[in-house]
Amino acid sequence: MDCRRGPLRADLEAQARRLGGGEWIEFLGRVSNDDLVNRYRAAWLVASTSVREGWGLTLTEGAACGTPGVATRIPGHVDAVVDGSTGLLATGTQELADAMVRVLTDDELRARLTEGALARAPRLTWPQSALGTLQVVADEVAAHPDRLPQRWDGS
Repeated sequence: MDCRRGPLRADLEAQARRLGGGEWIEFLGRVSNDDLVNRYRAAWLVASTSVREGWGLTLTEGAACGTPGVATRIPGHVDAVVDGSTGLLATGTQELADAMVRVLTDDELRARLTEGALARAPRLTWPQSALGTLQVVADEVAAHPDRLPQRWDGS
């Protein structure tokens, strides 16, 4: 199977044409990392309409390229997007559509969200995530020293 064509591609292309987007919607399939970065940088927003997400990786990648995110208000997205600072979070289809329109039509808002995304993205690294997790554990140990075993060596 051609990796650039998913099993629903023909259906999605037909739907795009029916909705009047056939001339400006492009289904790329898999792209190189360099092409992906260039596309994030050229975009005015990254949208994610997931109903369930472990982490909004596309939103984080977009933010690292200076592209604000507009996404559904779900766990994963609320970790990746700081509402009003790095992008906009929305509940429901209409609110999501309204948020996209705001970012696309309000140059000042888009510039502010771009600045916020670029400022926050460098803090979203694996080392920072590990340090944050260790800090939570250390805080918990400090708050409840009575719950620690007497010896850590197993004896």
